[in-house]
Amino acid sequence: AWALGKLGDRAAVAPLITALTDADAQVREMAVLGLGELRDPSAVPALAAMSSDPEHGVRSVMTVALRQIEGEPAAEALARLVRTDGDPHTRVMAAGALGKFRSRARMPALEAALSDPDPAVRANAACALERIAERASVPALLAALAHETDEEAADAMIHALGAAGDPRAADGLVVVLSGRVPRLRESAAAMLGKLGDERAVDPLIAATRDPDHEVRLTAVWALDALRAAH
Repeated sequence: AWALGKLGDRAAVAPLITALTDADAQVREMAVLGLGELRDPSAVPALAAMSSDPEHGVRSVMTVALRQIEGEPAAEALARLVRTDGDPHTRVMAAGALGKFRSRARMPALEAALSDPDPAVRANAACALERIAERASVPALLAALAHETDEEAADAMIHALGAAGDPRAADGLVVVLSGRVPRLRESAAAMLGKLGDERAVDPLIAATRDPDHEVRLTAVWALDALRAAH
């Protein structure tokens, strides 16, 4: 089935859609991947229906296929997986795939995923919001960051706040700058430099005396960036 997709023949769409109902999960997986290779938008409804497939492997590769096809119907199907799929790995992949679309319409699903019980889902949702880079996501990111206990997810949220380019993010980043995790302090310093908000000057000056070498260097760079911006 996957080989049919690699051939690039649109005539293969119909037989591949039929194969989505095969009793063998491996056949269904290969059919999903084949449809992704063909990148035919007409396959999106059939692929979206696979969100109820009992095999999480099928649902996971569906996220790959929808990412390849693109378009709003594909993005909506991915958002539905992020919101409702019971398998964390599938939600992780769906959240990551949504970042490619850079669609404001899918921000609510990603913002909701910032409170997912799985930290990898939260991290991928934040990475997707970083790619969308919309100021509207800042309140949700700040709220999530304030309670985040996973380092990877917190770091992703910090970078998403920096990408949004909204001065409202500065206060939350300053809090992180005085936190206990060196990696997060370093990221917060870098994003404060990127935001260019003068309120960050004093906290960044304090960070030049941080016990961690990388944090100190990043704080110096951020202060230079702030001076250049003003």
